[in-house]
Amino acid sequence: MRRIMAFVSSLIVACALIMGASTEASAKPEDCGPLGAHQYAPTWGSVTTWTNLRRHRVIVRLRLNNDQLRHLRCMVNYVELDVELANSGLSSLWEEYSATTNLPHGIRDTSYLNGEEDNPRPSITNIHTKELQAGRTYFAEFNWNHYRPLSTRQMVRLFWQPSYWEDTWYTPNGVLCQLYGRDPRYCIFGYEGQTAKLHDCFFRAGVPGGWLLLRYQQEVTYRMNFRFNEKCMSSEG
Repeated sequence: MRRIMAFVSSLIVACALIMGASTEASAKPEDCGPLGAHQYAPTWGSVTTWTNLRRHRVIVRLRLNNDQLRHLRCMVNYVELDVELANSGLSSLWEEYSATTNLPHGIRDTSYLNGEEDNPRPSITNIHTKELQAGRTYFAEFNWNHYRPLSTRQMVRLFWQPSYWEDTWYTPNGVLCQLYGRDPRYCIFGYEGQTAKLHDCFFRAGVPGGWLLLRYQQEVTYRMNFRFNEKCMSSEG
């Protein structure tokens, strides 16, 4: 998936001395020339949030055009969709969430240790760029249970992360992949420099104990702003 815990590093040296390398051919972002994020990330989509303070849901919808898909495929063979939960009261190791998606080969990702921040990132990984279709609407839905009062101002941030497969015994990420039996959740890693932020806004509350009315669903559905200025797009603004 992403980053590896420090204790694995000591194992790498020993493994590298006795094991051969196994790698999967992958495109590299630098082979495709300079690209702005809007050239390989979706420019159409929405983020819908729902909560009754204990149950929470995030639904993402997105669509790629032909040029974006062509650039993305040139860059990488895989991509991840990450939903970062800020001010959620949950640690980065938390992973008690469910996820469903129609993104090709997409699967629920695992948690990880992140020393830079303490925000969890429910994610869909293992998305095969070669099987994405231009013009098709894709979705990802995340659900979890955790009490969080409105006063905490929980935030939802959405990221589109071009990624690569690493399973060589000569790198920390590759060793992690091998130790977990080449499970995609531990073998696919993001190119941090190419990560695109698609959405950054407050988590809105729903009707306690019930589903939202359609009118309210429309109010908490935000048009994605893919100019990457991080403006919170709401029905008021």
